[in-house]
Amino acid sequence: MTWGKVAAPTGGENMQIHGCDLTIPTRFNPDDTLAHAVNAIRKIWGGVVIEIDNPPEIFVYRSKEAANAWEAHGWNKKYSKDMVHLIVSLDHPGVMTMVVEDDKDETLLKVIESVTEALKPEG
Repeated sequence: MTWGKVAAPTGGENMQIHGCDLTIPTRFNPDDTLAHAVNAIRKIWGGVVIEIDNPPEIFVYRSKEAANAWEAHGWNKKYSKDMVHLIVSLDHPGVMTMVVEDDKDETLLKVIESVTEALKPEG
């Protein structure tokens, strides 16, 4: 996946990200980790909008409508569960941080399970 070619709105100062930080083990390098995570999210949400924030940090929105709402208003209840924040660190290879609004939400739980399975270390 070529991150520089993916376009989406930028969050700016309105993002106000909060929620549950999940640490997910991965067997891939940072770029491949993000690519596999996004593909796993697509399996659950279908078409997604990706915002690149200085890789290796990206935001994945469930829809263009959700991305536009986050861009315009930051966090809001209607779209709070329609965004996933993915972060990989060169300082901590082998793990990815995934931030979601609610790790008990049925749909987000499916997203979490899909990403965890896609990144699962072999063995």
